[in-house]
Amino acid sequence: MERQVRCWTERYLAAKADEVPEIEAAAWAALHMPAESGATLVHNGCRYDNVVLDPADPTRVVAVLDWEMATIGDPLMDLDTTLGYWTDPSDSPLLKAHAFGPTHLPGSLSRQEVVARFAERFGRSVDHALFH
Repeated sequence: MERQVRCWTERYLAAKADEVPEIEAAAWAALHMPAESGATLVHNGCRYDNVVLDPADPTRVVAVLDWEMATIGDPLMDLDTTLGYWTDPSDSPLLKAHAFGPTHLPGSLSRQEVVARFAERFGRSVDHALFH
């Protein structure tokens, strides 16, 4: 997790053109980073447009695409990526207009339900879900 926070911070600092205090999250992330929860293969792009669903059962993922950002890291980092792309029905129209999938539509889990499902399926603590 330290490596990912450091690398994303370096990318942000190298690309930024203006000082925008509202998005200067690097210091916050470094100060609030929870302890590592383990290491596994991390996809770094868990969202609907990176999966192929079974046409006969659209609740079944048959393939996961877009592996160029994959790395070894804390599995909770995949949870944070998923939540970063997730929108809820109560989100602003602007946020929903730029959604990477239909997560705000009826039938989708809420962000809180995604976190609960992750904890249930992977048996991991999600005490620091706000960080992720």
